[in-house]
Amino acid sequence: MPINLFLIGHPEETGWSRILGQALAPLGVLETVSEADAAERIAQYRCHAIVIIDATAIENVPALVSRLRRQCPESRIVVATASPTWQCARDAFQAGAVDYIRKSWDNKELLAAIKDVLGEAPALTD
Repeated sequence: MPINLFLIGHPEETGWSRILGQALAPLGVLETVSEADAAERIAQYRCHAIVIIDATAIENVPALVSRLRRQCPESRIVVATASPTWQCARDAFQAGAVDYIRKSWDNKELLAAIKDVLGEAPALTD
């Protein structure tokens, strides 16, 4: 069964979101949602989802991670950034993210990162 995959970021498709969608196609269809609509949309899947936050599109990533964690504790939250720092990673993990990854343009690297998250999680399908 396909996995529920969400990208919280720019509502319009970007080059990176397209690459991410292609990379994750073996797992399911990646749906891009805005920060404002994220919790409601993810809850429609009973919170069983992999949620990837595009840190370049979100002003306060730790606050969003924390809010999603409270609203949908079953979701696995991954933060993706173009410029990772240990401080930002620490803040994301403390807020409840399960991984903090670089916004790679390599399909295999992106797929491997999300498969690692799945290896830690129970089945996240409907």
